[in-house]
Amino acid sequence: MKKIFLVAALCLGATGCFNRNGVTSTAAPEPAAPMLIASATPTFRDVFQQGQPIAFDYRPVEGVTLDSAVLYVDGVRQSGTDVAAWTCALPMSARVGRYAYRIEAFSGKDHSTKVGEFTVLPAHAPIEYTCEVLDTYPHDRQAYTQGLFWHDGFLYESTGLKGQSSLRKVELTTGKAVRRIDLSPDYFGEGIALLDGKIYQLTWQDRQGFVYDFDSFQQIEKFGYGTEGWGLTADGTSLYKSDGSEKIEVLDPNTFKRVRTIEAYTDKGKVEHLNELEWIDGEIWANVYGADIIVRIDPATGAVVGIIGFPGLIKRIDRDATTDVFNGIAYDPAAKAIYVTGKNWNKLFRIRLIAE
Repeated sequence: MKKIFLVAALCLGATGCFNRNGVTSTAAPEPAAPMLIASATPTFRDVFQQGQPIAFDYRPVEGVTLDSAVLYVDGVRQSGTDVAAWTCALPMSARVGRYAYRIEAFSGKDHSTKVGEFTVLPAHAPIEYTCEVLDTYPHDRQAYTQGLFWHDGFLYESTGLKGQSSLRKVELTTGKAVRRIDLSPDYFGEGIALLDGKIYQLTWQDRQGFVYDFDSFQQIEKFGYGTEGWGLTADGTSLYKSDGSEKIEVLDPNTFKRVRTIEAYTDKGKVEHLNELEWIDGEIWANVYGADIIVRIDPATGAVVGIIGFPGLIKRIDRDATTDVFNGIAYDPAAKAIYVTGKNWNKLFRIRLIAE
């Protein structure tokens, strides 16, 4: 919820207030619009599931008779202008997350608005998976992995930390970078994605992204964004960006404007700390920062449809003082191969999912 700050102007003298030009004004302020609705439901504490009917109701201020009222949910006007309550049946395909609504009420010449919000959760619990390690490959221990993807037989990797951030083309079998550029020491590299022959790379708190020619790694463009940069992936048309919360922004790759926002929720609540992203067979796979899990997200609704646990995977690497958290997902669609690693891990793994 946005906070509304009221600024009080200090008036000098009994005759009025000074305006910008130093001239006094005695004009009386316009009266505030009367409140017509005392309360409304649902409230921000109320939780529903996909497919569940939601009853919207309100109580007029005592003594007020309403002529009509209109309901808007997520900015979309609902049918009817009756003063009675509304019931909206959410489809099973409804997006999950927080919803905002408002009720526009009318009485004679008076009009006022009452706003509210509620949360919608997935109708089904996510499927839980563990993994089997099929192959193990070397990985550069100095690579603080922030972004990872696979293309035409090579891994492409973005590494972080100021003074150590880079963009790399990496051989799978050796873990060696066959092409690399280093970012300015001022930048902390984050997620990367490939789209239309270009590599897009985020930075963390600088809110600055870079676009490179795929073949040469030559920087061809910069772009800005309004939140921190964490993970990035693409579906062949749009970019998907995480910022460490439960939200994933869908961006237009030409204008970098937000098209819509996905909120990741299970049937229990929101999943925060979404980090590195990968587009896999129509789903968004996301590392959860600080946890040895990957969540599989339906990009249409935000529902978490699967949770993959990686217990003990970190025990398979040779840990030292630099070893950090599990992070990094790459997918080879031709071979249906899934690769995972971590920050400053010396190994990368090809895995297979096992449903529990």
